[in-house]
Amino acid sequence: IGSYTLGAIMSIAFNYPMPAVDGNVMRILSRQFLIEEDISKPKSKKTFENKVMTLMGNNPSEFNQALMELGALICTPKNPKCMVCPIQEICMGYKENRIYEKIYWDHYHCYLFRCSSNFVATCGDDVG
Repeated sequence: IGSYTLGAIMSIAFNYPMPAVDGNVMRILSRQFLIEEDISKPKSKKTFENKVMTLMGNNPSEFNQALMELGALICTPKNPKCMVCPIQEICMGYKENRIYEKIYWDHYHCYLFRCSSNFVATCGDDVG
């Protein structure tokens, strides 16, 4: 089994402190903490697993299940429901109006983001 399944089983069934990090969790944490790593790269998953471990607290089962629900129902890839999000007040993406969808990237580190109803193109440090 993979690391996500292992983390989910160990934390939910046995309350063992182990991260259950999938795309939903990476999206939530990317938005909440403005983590700008390419989540399609395997090495990025370790960054998010480490972040989950620092946030987890004393109830890994509830924490991982809460992240799963938040990603499935509220902090969705398209049209997130920020107005009813329980972490809205501590979400840097919401505070800075940077809840976006990464549309495209390539080896030149160029991205096209959807910010609200606008599109923003970035290449390295250039934004246009």
